[in-house]
Amino acid sequence: MPLIGGGDTYHASFTESGGIKANDEVRIAGVRVGKVTGVELAGDKVDVTFKVDNDNPWLPLNNLRIYCVLAQVYEITARHGLLVLNVFHAGDGNLHPLLVYDAREPGVMERVHAAGDEIVRVSVEAGGVLSGEHGIGLEKRDLMPLMFSAVDLAAQAALRDAFDPSGLANPGKVLPSPAGCGDLHVAKAVAEGAWI
Repeated sequence: MPLIGGGDTYHASFTESGGIKANDEVRIAGVRVGKVTGVELAGDKVDVTFKVDNDNPWLPLNNLRIYCVLAQVYEITARHGLLVLNVFHAGDGNLHPLLVYDAREPGVMERVHAAGDEIVRVSVEAGGVLSGEHGIGLEKRDLMPLMFSAVDLAAQAALRDAFDPSGLANPGKVLPSPAGCGDLHVAKAVAEGAWI
C-alpha cells in the first residue's frame, strides 16, 4: 500500500470539491493527520492539496483518498436532501455509505438512485472500484462501463454464457445489457418493498 510521510504533500483532482476548503483539518477516524493547503479550479476539475502533519510519521495514501471521497459523499447527499451514515473499512478503502430515507416520500427513490450513482462515480474517479465485496447486482450494473470497456464486458458475458448457457443464474444481474452481441435489455418487475 502506498504511504506518504510526515511533511509530504498529496494532490487529488475531482469534479467537485465536496465542500473542502483551504485550512480544513484532515481527520481520519477522528484524529488530525494534516490540513488542506489549497483548493483550485483547473478547467472542469478541482485540485485539492493536503499536507500531512510532521508528527505523523506515515499515513496510508488510501486514507487521504477516503477523506476526499467522504467529503464529496456528504456534499452529494446534502444536495439531494438525504441523510447518509458512512461505515467503511479504512484499511482497504471499502466504503459503505448508507442512504437513510422514507420510501413513502414522493420522489425520494429518484433522489436516492441519483445520489447513489454520483457516489459510485466519485469513488471510481478517486481510483476505487464499483464493488469491493458485495458484487454488482442490479444497483451498479449499468455503471459497469465506468470501469470496463465494451470488449471487457463482452468477454465477461461470453464467460458467463459458457458456464450458464440457459441464463438461469441471476438473470439480468451483474452485467449491463447489452453486454454482448444480440443482448436485449428486458426489465423485470420487482415486488414492492423488495430489497435489491
